[in-house]
Amino acid sequence: MAFSCISAGELGGLGLGLGLYGSTYLIPLFLQTIKGYSAGDAGVLLLPAGILLGLASFASGWLCDRIAIVWLLCIGLFLFAVSSVWYGVWGASSGFFWLCIIAGVGRLGIGLIMPALSTASLDSLTVDELPTGLAQSPLSDSWVVLLVSTY
Repeated sequence: MAFSCISAGELGGLGLGLGLYGSTYLIPLFLQTIKGYSAGDAGVLLLPAGILLGLASFASGWLCDRIAIVWLLCIGLFLFAVSSVWYGVWGASSGFFWLCIIAGVGRLGIGLIMPALSTASLDSLTVDELPTGLAQSPLSDSWVVLLVSTY
């Protein structure tokens, strides 16, 4: 069986994982070292972004059945890229409110990407290929991320 869609999903999942892990680690680090915020303030800043991530994941799963998946992926990547560039260029001069908004925009983008990426990678499989495809899907490597981030 050729699982080229799964391989493309794996590459997309790798990029998504790097972006999510990097921003989850780097945003609080940036807020504490550059902006001088406490750990509690950094957590409060990221709280609305986490809520947006959950809502966007739900909305993206619903939208996967209604619009082309490529649009969800492109919009999500664009939003995450805008958020990352904002932090890189204007982050040090931005206030708490704007940093919270931009973190939310990035998490909104990631929330749009996650369900769409899984759906896109599994969409072209037949019913007989689905169990093997699920074992090789982008979500099956989450234990590797857990292992690497723990040790």
